[in-house]
Amino acid sequence: MKKQILSVALGLSLLAVGAKAQSHDHSKMTEGNHHSTSATYQTPEAFQQQLAEVYQASLDLKEAFVASSKTQVKEAVNPVQEALSKVDMKLLKDHAHMDWMDHLKTIKSNLETVEKSNAIDEQRKGFTHFSEALYQSIKAFGIGDEEAYYQYCPMANNNKGAYWLSDNKEIRNPYFGDKMLKCGTVKESL
Repeated sequence: MKKQILSVALGLSLLAVGAKAQSHDHSKMTEGNHHSTSATYQTPEAFQQQLAEVYQASLDLKEAFVASSKTQVKEAVNPVQEALSKVDMKLLKDHAHMDWMDHLKTIKSNLETVEKSNAIDEQRKGFTHFSEALYQSIKAFGIGDEEAYYQYCPMANNNKGAYWLSDNKEIRNPYFGDKMLKCGTVKESL
């Protein structure tokens, strides 16, 4: 009887360890609020193209922030939301599908924050989290042959730092607009 109890306990322990090893962990990096996803996926080209369209639409949103115009920001959210609604998550399977659902939830909620806010500072907070989730998505799933630059300003977000995506190496800071247009660096080319 003791052997059976020990066998069951050992089996349950091994199951718990195996489940923990399979859980998806996102590791923090040292700079700002930047998090790096640990998984990259072989993704269908159709999904990559759809995600690339979200990225392309987000570039106008970034430029609206560069202009520091809350009206332009609100107008630029719609095309991003439309592109996002066309992304077919059924193209992804297993962990990739689950990761996309996590990213999608963050992207959507922060786009809503940007859209509903009437203060540019609040809109920029939403943009910070939106940009991070979009970056995570691009790293995990790819955007085909599109070129993207992951840029960083150490002074944004109350000196905590913040990131954004751009299609150009030239810095055009969405967190300070013309006050500090060139503040920032390219951290990664995607």
